[in-house]
Amino acid sequence: MEFNPDLLAHLAWADAVHWRVLVTLPDGRKARNLRTRLHHMHEAQHYFANLVLGEDRELPPAESFKSSLALAGYARQAHERLALAWPVGKHRLAERFPLPFLEPVREVDLGEILHQVVMHSAHHRGQNAMMMRGLGLEPPTVDFLMWVWLGRPAADWSFLT
Repeated sequence: MEFNPDLLAHLAWADAVHWRVLVTLPDGRKARNLRTRLHHMHEAQHYFANLVLGEDRELPPAESFKSSLALAGYARQAHERLALAWPVGKHRLAERFPLPFLEPVREVDLGEILHQVVMHSAHHRGQNAMMMRGLGLEPPTVDFLMWVWLGRPAADWSFLT
């Protein structure tokens, strides 16, 4: 499957834009539910980056992140790992990988894995936007065409420092 690496740059930008708002959330049940989904989203990004890179890294549980900033740092690391995965994997797009969490186990190629990362994250980002509204926040617009219109900016994680 063909894959456009610009989608990974957009994904990182979109997540960073959302996180800039999300780190302002006060604690509470609804905020914890949102953080649980965010952890799942970034855990999946790490999982697939590890798969492409051929690494078996431990994925920390949601409870190990004591603050929104710590979880946002985990998100940034996921995008750094995905950025490393692309140059390693771009020449192996037809390579097949088993997905052991599916029953029965199925295989997908590397292009499909990267497609899954982008689609899975966009799916959850939409859910997160609805939850942000429920918490009284206005989620920023982060669709692909907005990113193109803005000149394809890089992800800005400077709020983490």
